[in-house]
Order: sequence, then C-alpha cells, then structure tokens
Amino acid sequence: AADMAGEVSVSDSEVKEAYEARVDEFTTPETRNVKQMIVAKEADAMRASKALSQGKDFATVAKEIANMDATSIDLGRVGRADMPFPELTDAVFALKSGESSAPQKSPLGWHVFSVDGIEMGGTKAFDEVKGKLKKDVALEKAVDSLFELANKMEDSLGGGATLEETASQLN
Repeated sequence: AADMAGEVSVSDSEVKEAYEARVDEFTTPETRNVKQMIVAKEADAMRASKALSQGKDFATVAKEIANMDATSIDLGRVGRADMPFPELTDAVFALKSGESSAPQKSPLGWHVFSVDGIEMGGTKAFDEVKGKLKKDVALEKAVDSLFELANKMEDSLGGGATLEETASQLN
C-alpha cells in the first residue's frame, strides 16, 4: 500500500474532509497545574481562603488547616476531563495563574484550589497538518485499491483464468 500511495491522487476536498473528521487528533486541551485542599467544614474552607487572600503560601495553609502535606495537595497538570465534578471544573478553569479559588462544595467536602501554571490548548490549523493528512488519505485509498484488486484477482482466477491471464488483465 505504501508503494501505491505515491500514485494515488488525493483532492483537496478529501484532505479537508479528513481534517474535519479527525480534528480531535490535532486538538490539545488546556491544562493547569492545580493544588487542592479539602476540608469537611465550610468554616475551615473560609479560613483557608482568607489566609490565601492575605498572601500565605498554599502548602502552609493546607498543612495548618487541612492537615495535608505538599504531595497530597498537588494534583499536577489537570485538564477539564480530569476533574470529577463539573462545578469544581468551572471554578478551577476560571482561575488565572497564581490565583486561589473561593471555597467550593462537592460531595467530598469543601475544596480550595490554586492554579500555578496554565498551558493553553488549541487546534492545529489545517495548513499545518495538510501534508500529513494527504499522505494518510493516499495510504487509505491505496489500501482500498489493493483490496479491490485482490477481489478482482480472486474473481478472475475463480472464473478459470490462468495467473498470467489475470495479471495481464489487471495490469
């Protein structure tokens, strides 16, 4: 198929269709470095939020109020799909880098988040991936052509033609 792919013609509309069908493949979601502390009581979450708004370090506040160490508060790089509850997702992804959230309620308790880095997502433009897509579409068409050729060959041989006659007939 790879040998035949160079001989297969691919139109711009076929490449554009492939791009639209596979756009997820060329999309990188936004991610954030997130820290989280969880407490059972709203009053504790409010105390933590107030301490953070006064400039205290997130890890220090988490240790003092939530009894959480630095490794337990670090969620690492998180995308929207990694967050367990939509209301928490919206709160985290509304924050700018360096900001902490107001207390957020979930079935697990009260959460306070901090974002300390944002990697913006995006989609590669069609022109960036056009060459790769054209090769991919050509390879797909070549595989289809080989399949059709194999079927024609089987039909010809099954119809009583010799291998030489079949080869000549199918070029």
